[in-house]
Amino acid sequence: MRRPFTYLFRQNDNDTLAPIRPVNINGIVFGPGVSFGPGVVFGGVNLFDFGQNDIEADEINGVWIIRGFYRNP
Repeated sequence: MRRPFTYLFRQNDNDTLAPIRPVNINGIVFGPGVSFGPGVVFGGVNLFDFGQNDIEADEINGVWIIRGFYRNP
C-alpha cells in the first residue's frame, strides 16, 4: 500500500525523525518514542534519504512493514 512518508514519520523541531506508528524495516522494529538524526541506519536504510518520497508498506498486526520507497518527482 502506497503511503506518504509523513503517514509513518514526522520531522521534529530539532531536525530529527520519529515514527508515528510502529514500523519494521528489514527486520528492525521501532515505534513512537524513538527519534534519530541524519546518518542513523535502520535495517540498512537511512530514512533521511527518503523524506520526500512515498513509502510502500503493509500493515500486519499494527506494525507497518516497509517494503520500499518511491522516488517522487
